[in-house]
Amino acid sequence: MSFGPPPPSFGPPVSPPWTPPTEIEQALFEAKGRGDWPAYFDTLARNRVYFEIRRDKADAVPSAIYPVFSHDARTGGPIWTVYTEGMLPAPEPHRVFAWNDLGWFNPRVGAH
Repeated sequence: MSFGPPPPSFGPPVSPPWTPPTEIEQALFEAKGRGDWPAYFDTLARNRVYFEIRRDKADAVPSAIYPVFSHDARTGGPIWTVYTEGMLPAPEPHRVFAWNDLGWFNPRVGAH
């Protein structure tokens, strides 16, 4: 008995699930999935947070921070994109990154 070829697939192909590249992203992914925002921000607070800085300014004054902001089309305001270590973009000669801890972004958080 022959059933013939399988029927054609309907709909878009299914992507494999995302695999977090490090334990940090795994913890963030799991906390977000549970809606556990305290655990999410605890994980960020215990790890370095990276951000792009202007290469020309960093070369001229290495001790200063000159962030690179993007534009948010939804709000019209600036966005400062940050990354965890495992999610940093691939190296490029014209892009440089600095890092700090989460409290550096809002010193009032640690002031309690």
